[in-house]
Amino acid sequence: MNRKIICVAILLILSLGCRGPVDNQKGEINYRIGTRGITMNFMSNTPNEIYEAENGEVILELRNEGAFPQADELGEFSGRIWVGGFDPNIMLLEPENLYLDGQALEGKSPFNDRGGYDTIRIKTDVYNLPTGVASLPQTIQISATYIYKTVANPLVCVDPKPRSTDLRERVCSVDDYRSVGVPSQGAPVDVISVDERVTSENILFKIVIRNMGYTQSGSGGGYSVGMGKVIDEQLWDDDPHYGYNINEIDRVRIDAISVGSLPLLCQPDDSFVKLVDGEGTIFCKLPTAGIKDVYLSPLTIVLKYGYLSSIYKEVNILEEVKY
Repeated sequence: MNRKIICVAILLILSLGCRGPVDNQKGEINYRIGTRGITMNFMSNTPNEIYEAENGEVILELRNEGAFPQADELGEFSGRIWVGGFDPNIMLLEPENLYLDGQALEGKSPFNDRGGYDTIRIKTDVYNLPTGVASLPQTIQISATYIYKTVANPLVCVDPKPRSTDLRERVCSVDDYRSVGVPSQGAPVDVISVDERVTSENILFKIVIRNMGYTQSGSGGGYSVGMGKVIDEQLWDDDPHYGYNINEIDRVRIDAISVGSLPLLCQPDDSFVKLVDGEGTIFCKLPTAGIKDVYLSPLTIVLKYGYLSSIYKEVNILEEVKY
């Protein structure tokens, strides 16, 4: 074999090995991976100590570690940040921008497998400490509220008569897809499993979803510092520091569920899934009337919701030294 051809082949193999996560069947980058959405971080040079009567700034870094929005979904994304946690009589924080830039924070894609990135400058003003107070610890809390979407496409076997004794060619078996674990989808709310059953009239699907930002705390469960909380998507522009009532949290909207191009009939029928201890279940059915063939098809699940995440920074305000 020509040496030049061998060298070219080796270079091609090496170049493929340098890519990110790859779908082996399609040779494409798998960008719908991970369990996060918008994440925040204070820049490393953020001070731990601030003197009274001092003006400055902190810089907030934002990344989109998920897959929403894609380029054609920018109009569906909205979000903003909120500051709090400190005594407003002692300290003032003013972000230069309150609203998140969907263009800069575009989701991961085949062209950008790292996701979007943006920064927001936050002006800090510190007033005089009360008389006799030499130092005062304060907490800077930055929260982000935003709309996000989950898209999952696990394969399922469509077979209207899996227990039939008639001889027929089958390209798949329902038994092999009876319980399917679903890889992460590049979103903070994940479809974690799909169970399939077939009755005389319907193919049934049990779909389990989970808020991946939910953590157990003691016996009752709850949200830890750095939490990720599902909120009503209509409340993305409401101040989270005022809190939410029980009907405004842990509600995920079923945007669409279908097998191939066939829409499913699903419960709950109000299109909202209530999460309990971070998890919720959707029950769907596909009538088998009119289905003759046996085939593999994607079960497409699209979920929409609001999401709240927060970060915290402890700072110490010091009395100005005067001579």
